Formats: sequence, C-alpha cells, structure tokens
Amino acid sequence: MILRILILSSILYGVLSQQCGQGWQQYGDTCYLIKSDLKWWDEARKNCQNLQADLAIIPSQDVNTFLSGLIKDSNRDFWIGLHDTSNEGNFQWVDGTALDQSQASWKPGEPNDYNLLGEDCVQVRADTGLWNDENCVTPLPYICSRKQNVEIKCDESNGWSNSNGKCYLFVEEQRSWDRAASECELVGGQLVKVESQDTQDYLNVLTSRYRRTYWIGLSDSNSNTEGDYKWSDDTSLGSYNNWAVTEPNNKYFASGGNCAEVLDTVNSVGKWSTAPCSQTLSFICQRPEGICATGWRLFDGNCYQINANSPKTWTDSKHYCEAQGGYLTSILSDRENEFITSQLPELKKAGRTDVWFGMSDVASDGNFVWSEGAPITVNFWNPGQPSNTKGQTDCGSIYTDSATAAWDTKNCYVLQAFICKIKAGAAVQTIPPSKEIGSCPSNWALFGDNCYYFGTNPKSWSAAKTTCESMQASLSSILDADEQSFLSGKYANI
Repeated sequence: MILRILILSSILYGVLSQQCGQGWQQYGDTCYLIKSDLKWWDEARKNCQNLQADLAIIPSQDVNTFLSGLIKDSNRDFWIGLHDTSNEGNFQWVDGTALDQSQASWKPGEPNDYNLLGEDCVQVRADTGLWNDENCVTPLPYICSRKQNVEIKCDESNGWSNSNGKCYLFVEEQRSWDRAASECELVGGQLVKVESQDTQDYLNVLTSRYRRTYWIGLSDSNSNTEGDYKWSDDTSLGSYNNWAVTEPNNKYFASGGNCAEVLDTVNSVGKWSTAPCSQTLSFICQRPEGICATGWRLFDGNCYQINANSPKTWTDSKHYCEAQGGYLTSILSDRENEFITSQLPELKKAGRTDVWFGMSDVASDGNFVWSEGAPITVNFWNPGQPSNTKGQTDCGSIYTDSATAAWDTKNCYVLQAFICKIKAGAAVQTIPPSKEIGSCPSNWALFGDNCYYFGTNPKSWSAAKTTCESMQASLSSILDADEQSFLSGKYANI
C-alpha cells in the first residue's frame, strides 16, 4: 500500500527567501541589491541590467524607508533609477513611468539642478533616506531592483553575470593561459570567446572596476601553426577581431605560442594583443545560461531548493524532491560542497540544526550511495563517519553550524530541513499546497503520482512482468515525454 502524506500550505513558504537570490533583499514582490562599487549612473544601470535587473524603482515611501534602512550605515549616497535626462524637470523611472510626486522623498530644496550643471540623475542619501539630483557622471554606489519571479540565468551568488545569452565570470587571480583555460573548464565553461563588438563592449564594462589586462580564449598554440588563431574550443577566429595596431605580431610562437590578451591601457581599452602563453594574467570564463524555477538557486549548472520551514524525514524529503522532478541533493565536488556550506548560515538562522542530503544506506545496510545513482567522486565525512547502525537505515546529514559542511549519518526518520537539486533548465513540477504526494517504499523512486522500482537483474519480458506483479505493481508504461526523461535519467545512473 502506498502511504500518502498531506502537504500543508506552509510548503509554499518553506524556501528560505530564495526567490531573490543570494545577497538580494526582498520587500513585497520586488528584490533589491545594494552594490558598493562606484559607477557613473549609466554604468551602474548597465551593471544592474547584467543582473537581469535595473536601477532601483522606488514606487512608494514605505519602499524608500525599507531601502534607507539597508544603506543607513554605509556613509555613502546611492544611485537609484530616477532621472530627467529626457526632459529637464520631468523625472521618470528607468521603466518609463512618471514620478508620482505624492510618493517622492526629496530633500528640502531638491531637485535644484544646482548651478545648471546638468544634475539629471537621482541619488538617495544614506543619512536621511532623502533624494537629491546629482551630476550623472559622479561615481557612486547604487541599488538594483527586479521582480522576485525573474528567472535567474547565471550563478550570481558566485560572481557570474549574463549578457546576450551567456554567463561571464571575471577571475582576478592571475594564471597562465593554459591554466586559465583549465580552470574555466572546471566550472563548466571555457575562456571567453569575443565574436562581436557587443560582446567586447560588455567585457569592457565588466572589467572596468578592475583595470586589468586579461586573457581571452584565443591562441595559435593549439593549431601548431604560427598566426593560425583559434578559440579554446578549437573553432576558428571568424570574421570579427579587435586587434590593436601592429597586432598580432606572432613573436612568441617559438616559445610556446601566442595567446591573446585584452589591453587596459589609456588608448587601447578593449584592444587585443599577443603575449606569451606562459605569462600570468587575470581571465574571463564564459558558459551557457541556465534557468532555475522561482525558489531555486543556481550553481554550476544545477538548481537547488533549500527547504527549511517544513522539515521531513529523509525518505519523505527524497520523495518530495522527486515529486518536483529533482532529487535529494548529491555533492559531487569540492566546489559543490563549498556551495552547500554557503547555504548553512541561512538554515541555522531559520532554526534548523541539521539538513538532509542524498546519501544513505537505505538500499543495502552499510553500503552508502547517492539516491540519484551518481557515482561517489568525493567524500567529506566527519571522523568516525559514516556510522552504520545495525538493523537501522542511516542517512546523510549535515550540521548547519559546520564551517565545512562535513557529513554525518543519522536515523533517517528524524525530521530535518533538506535540499533538493535539479539540472538547470529542467522542468520543475509544481506542488500545490493542497496536493498529496505519495510516500514510496524504500528502494522505489517517486515521480508524479507513481512509484518506480528499477530492477538491475536482466529478465525476459514475461519474467519481469511476473516480478512486478509479485510486488503488487506492473511493468512501467511511458505516457509522456517527461516520464520518458525521468526513466532515462534514472537508468543512465544505474
């Protein structure tokens, strides 16, 4: 018999304010981000847009009070998304809506376009929360805003930003060209390809705060032909280039190859030059955008849902994740464990001392495996772990006060927070607050309203049918593409 449990309405609020993403603050249905780097107003707006946002729109005085509380200890003034650049004296927000003067928070005597100096952009004062018009080329920190239901396409919490369908990461640490290419591959990307002026212009903005020369993914080292430049993915240079005058000079081929750097000198910002590939420089990685559903957090091509307010047993946590099309999270690399570590303070703040992850010996006592079937590539067990309790299933758990997300095992039927995981871009099955989800027996996987058992011993069709019937089940039907995808994914890991 399949047991069923009622999902309470609090499930919809069981995700730790992940609708906004790490570093963002939510007020109402809008997310806000305080940025401390100093930018002209136009530059600040571009940076916000790279985060799928815009300079902050402040539609009411209560929002202004909220934002004032966020910046009051900064001793700096911040750009917001209000301006009169189109028509002097007629202030409007960056989305084109006119300022509602009844909700404005001007400092007395403002706006005044002081001395007619072109004060066309608006700042909010940190000390009072009141507004002042200012020259748009004044370098200031700034506030970004966006609606909470925006799909996060890049891993913002780890420094990635997006433009033209790709995600970009500037890495300050200096590496040789080969090592930079390898490090980009480790995060699922490649050294940046610059195939248009739009991309180069974006990179100029992205790197403007660092003032560094940096590697791009172009070299002649892989072609074994002097001057035959290819990108790190072995594609040809193409029709676009941005070489500086007298470049490429190809003079380093005999010493290991010519690799392309982007200059940051006064007269050559964004221009390409050759350098010996052994030289160490900062670099930029790129990778495709990924998309996470609302309430999920993007990291390295996967989406994670942090469930704090509706604790469950390990088994029910597993079934809940699978009912959404995902699985109780595996941890397959040092970087992924570091990411999980970064989530623990929020879980602790929510009052959760421990959180489930997808390791257990449910299938075979003492044999610890991932619930999704992935191979075990790393482990972060505490000393003396995993603990195999005779006659009891043991499941993977992390203490939320751990500085390293070290792994322990616990009785699988303790109620705890848990973390779900799904590939970025995969469809997440929504669970309405009143929906019941099935609780499958151990060794079975839940998808939708059905439980699935994956037999690994080869049988004839008739023998397989008999085996299923002996378990009060039937051989699986496949009724749609989602079910086919679920079954294919499971069998890929068996």
